[in-house]
Amino acid sequence: HAATAELYTGAESILAPIVRDHRDALFLVSKVLPEHATSAGIARACEQGLARLGTDRLDVYLLHWLTEEVSLPEAIGALEKLVDQGKTRFIGVSNFEPHELDEARRLATRHPIVCNQVLHHLGDRGIENELLPRCAAVNVAVVGYSPFGSGEFPPDGQRARRNLLGLLAVSLLACTRVARGRTNRLDSAVSATGASMPFSLL
Repeated sequence: HAATAELYTGAESILAPIVRDHRDALFLVSKVLPEHATSAGIARACEQGLARLGTDRLDVYLLHWLTEEVSLPEAIGALEKLVDQGKTRFIGVSNFEPHELDEARRLATRHPIVCNQVLHHLGDRGIENELLPRCAAVNVAVVGYSPFGSGEFPPDGQRARRNLLGLLAVSLLACTRVARGRTNRLDSAVSATGASMPFSLL
């Protein structure tokens, strides 16, 4: 699972060599900015992103967040058209509240909204109150970003921070081993790092 966005300056270029060598093994996700969320803007942003990534297709393309200026019917229609054209397999949203998700789902008449990518980590569990149950009820996958924390979480100098950073390091090492073809199993890759999992976070 490799997630990027046009907002992340330079990230697509960094991913491009990995995409070139391992495209069929990657689940590739990108996001369009709300200021480009028109029919023409979404089509152009997707084409430009594909070019920077060096591929002809995404697995999921998301609207990064919703603003008052975005015409959601137009944006959803443009995303669905990308599926029709084979530019992406699925469409989704990011940072959508439950009522916004419901409206996007209502508008997506040809291709369903498959996921909502949202902030979720041990220091910010707000989605668990309403959004997570709503997504589960309507079969929309929740994809959490910043799972190891963001901002002031975890706090400096605490055991939770050290363990989260250790878990992140192990995860990156394991994924590197998988990407380099040394193993095709993540659990084997983790074992090869010499780490024990799961970590105690408290």
